[in-house]
This record gives sequence, C-alpha cells and structure tokens, in this order.
Amino acid sequence: MATIDPIQMLYYFVSAFGEIRGLEMTNGNLASLAQLDLEADTYIEFLRYNYADSTIYPLKRNSVSMDFHLCTIDPLTGTISPRSTAPFGSRYLLANGLGTIDPNNEVFYILGYLTEGVNDIHLYGLNLQSGEVVVETPMSGIDDTYFDMMVYFPDMCPPSFLISLSTNTETSVEFAFYPNPAHLSFSIFHPEAVHGADYRLVNGMGQQVHAGKLSHNSTIIDVGALPAGVYIVHVTSAFAKMSRRVVLY
Repeated sequence: MATIDPIQMLYYFVSAFGEIRGLEMTNGNLASLAQLDLEADTYIEFLRYNYADSTIYPLKRNSVSMDFHLCTIDPLTGTISPRSTAPFGSRYLLANGLGTIDPNNEVFYILGYLTEGVNDIHLYGLNLQSGEVVVETPMSGIDDTYFDMMVYFPDMCPPSFLISLSTNTETSVEFAFYPNPAHLSFSIFHPEAVHGADYRLVNGMGQQVHAGKLSHNSTIIDVGALPAGVYIVHVTSAFAKMSRRVVLY
C-alpha cells in the first residue's frame, strides 16, 4: 500500500513490519517512520492521500470478521483514527490500486463485490468525514473484463497547487501545475495575461529537454518520452518570471 503527498513531495507506504514510512521523492531519503497502532487481527488494505485536507486515508480491515473502517493516519506518530462509527460490512475488495479520492466532494471510491466468485462488482463511495456509504452503484457490461487502476481527475486545479506571483506592474499572476508528480503529461494553468510567455523544462543536470510558449489559459506539456526524475519548469514573460519543480515517474 502506497500513496503520494504531491505538495510535500513525499512517498508514503506501509512496510511488512506494520510501519508507515515517508520517503523524500527528490532523493529517496527517509523523511518519517512510525509504527502503526493496529489492533490484533487488523491490517491496512488501502492507503490514499487527499490533498484537499492534507490527510492520509486508509481502509483498516479486520481479518476475522472481514469488516473494515475508513480511518485517517498520522504519518509522524502512526496513530490511526476511525472516521466511520460503524464498520463497512464484509465485502471482497478488488486488487489494491482500485481506490481513489474525490477531494471536491469528499468521497473515497473503491470497487468490490458482495459474493466471492460472483461477478457482481459495485462502485462504493465512502464519505471522508463520516465513513458512511454515500454511493453504491452496480457495474454493468463488465463480463470478461478486469480493472487495473482507478483515478479521479478533478476538473479544477486545487488551491494547494496555485502559485501567486507578484510582478513589477503590481499585479498578481497565478500559475497552477497539475498533476505533479506526472507521468505522460502535466498542465500549466495560467491567466490570459501571460499567453505567449516562454517556458523551458530543464532536467537535474541543467539541460533543457523541452521548450515552448504558453497557450490560452492552460498548456499541456507532453513528457511521455522523458525519463523519470526531477525537472524544473521556468516560465518567462515580459512582466513575470517563475520556476516550479515537477517530478516525473
């Protein structure tokens, strides 16, 4: 089980020893380590980070009853706090990775089924505050198919990713980068005022690997051909300059 804090650039995972560890994504150094306060016969099944409230949400399963609770984890102390007052009933969840968070509506989505061996897959949504089931939708048209991944992509960039830049004209220009970390591409969201500004993408050795001009309001940067690593985006216009670190994986 693993998740990423894209703001602090930390990679969190649960080890085989029942610890939650945080690694710095820029150099792999250990940033935090804490023993999880798991009760007997319980374990963590899912782990997701919600950038809207800077909180790690796991699903804690009881290996005897097979019920589970939606919880939060403090990565510095290992404290696990339940959000759901009653356990979410015994359901067979699909493989780890098939869970995602909608930060705008505060819902943790997972895929699962009620009966083992029966293809009755449902999409479940748990409210992040109460842990109650707010979505339970059967999946249709999925015979002879399987799921590899489930990701929620918001239609608006969260405020956590906004950079407000004061300029020499005493105006304010806001840039936003999403997603970060990125895989195949990422977008720069910007006001119309910087349309046509130059941008450069530079690797860790200071070499320019991509360049272009900002288009209207948002610009998609294709990075699918670039190796994983830490890059710097430089944006320069007639009245504003800024730089932003982007991680590719």
